[in-house]
This record gives sequence, structure tokens and C-alpha cells, in this order.
Amino acid sequence: MAKEEEMGYHKGALEALLNERGELARLSNIVDSLIQIHSNSLQKMGVDVEKFIENVRNKKEKNRKRARKKQKDGDKLDISNEDLPEEL
Repeated sequence: MAKEEEMGYHKGALEALLNERGELARLSNIVDSLIQIHSNSLQKMGVDVEKFIENVRNKKEKNRKRARKKQKDGDKLDISNEDLPEEL
């Protein structure tokens, strides 16, 4: 590949990645706003949001540890979520 072609390839890739990063930041801001809205609504209803968030994080970490153990033991990784309702 000629030097100019290689430069063009890398410039194009860099431009695309910069655009993707900008889009990711935009989506992150939207998600943060929605989290704040729902958190405020739950707090107004008397829900301990901090405790709820801690429980969600603990559950997620427990699932990660279980998945790592299964991988370590040579089992196939089960990506299903048994906690989902049947209709999903």
C-alpha cells in the first residue's frame, strides 16, 4: 500500500472513530438524563434509590462472578437472564 493510501486509510478511520465517540457521548448524556428523571420520580415516591442502585450493582457483579466461574470451569457461558419475565 502506498504511503498516501495508507495515510488516507488512517485519516478516514480516525475521522470515523471521532464521529463515533461524539455519538457515544451524546447517547451517554441522554441516558444520564433519563436516569436522573427516573431517580427523581422514585425518590418522590419514597424509594431509597441509592439502595436500589447498590442492589443492582451487587446483582450485576454476582452474575459476572458466576459467568467467570463457568468459563474457568470450562462450561459454556450462559448469557441468558433467568430473571427476565417469560413474555420477553
